[in-house]
This record gives sequence, structure tokens and C-alpha cells, in this order.
Amino acid sequence: MNWKFSQVNGRVWDSNGSLLGQGYAGRDAGKNNPAMENVKGIGPLPHGLWKPVELFEVHPTVGKFAVRVEPADDETLQRVIGYGRDPKSFFMHGDSVEHPGLASHGCMVEQRPVRERFWSEKPLIEVIQQTA
Repeated sequence: MNWKFSQVNGRVWDSNGSLLGQGYAGRDAGKNNPAMENVKGIGPLPHGLWKPVELFEVHPTVGKFAVRVEPADDETLQRVIGYGRDPKSFFMHGDSVEHPGLASHGCMVEQRPVRERFWSEKPLIEVIQQTA
């Protein structure tokens, strides 16, 4: 079973459908805006299936306990590449302390307990374009 992340409102659900948290993805006009998933550095990570691949206890750009994600299937990979976005550039990471709500350039931003569970369970996560 997969987790789900909504591009519309940043909510994330586990495989049982339990709401785990509400964050965001993207910035400026692209924040939580599925219509801008093709815009590098602005829109949310593209919809499709993603997998956790690497944990950074401290990442120089996205901070503490950041989980790097990559496309989990060819359809998602081709979508990301077609948009001119780097399939290895996305994370689930925390928010900015200095500038809350402005930490994402396309990554999923979630509270640390969600990220810890995500890394512990290592589920696939389906990024969806609607509210579940």
C-alpha cells in the first residue's frame, strides 16, 4: 500500500488512509498548485509515484532529517524529465524556521514526525493532483 500526498493542500496520508500531516509543496504562485507542477523551482513535485531513496541527517540546503525521493516508475520519471526537472532533486523536508511557508522549491514540506515515519516505513508515496 502507498502513502498519498496532495499537491492541492499538502496533506499526507498513510497506507490506511489516516491523515498524518499537512504541509505544502512549491512556492509563490506554484505553492500547492498542480497546474504549475511543470515549473522548475516554483511548482510542486510532479504527480505520480515516488520512493524514498536517501536520508540526510543534515542537508546543506534543505536542513535536518531530509528524505530524498525519486520517481518510482517510468511514467513518473518520464513526466519529470519531460518538464525539464531533475528527478533526483526532490525531498520531503522540513519548513524554514526563519521564513515559514517559503522552504519549498517543489519539494514536499512536512513536520519531522511525518518524515521520520516516512523514512522508517519507506512506503511508495503517490503524489496526487486533488484532495483525497
